[in-house]
Amino acid sequence: MNGLGPEMINRARPGPGWPIQVRTLCGNDAPAEIRSAGRAARSALWRQIKSRAVGCPVVATTCDEPTSLGPPS
Repeated sequence: MNGLGPEMINRARPGPGWPIQVRTLCGNDAPAEIRSAGRAARSALWRQIKSRAVGCPVVATTCDEPTSLGPPS
């Protein structure tokens, strides 16, 4: 990951609009963290790539089916 900024990560991964959507929803303030679910969330490298792209930590959920729990309270 040496020397790779968000611009390079955006070019290398699918869905380049994802960081832009996060910034649009949150304004200039990055969220405290983003929770990721599913098989890709198990990859520490993939979470770090997403974290660098959006500027905040991306953490994996501890539940196998987090969407069934509803939104965080």
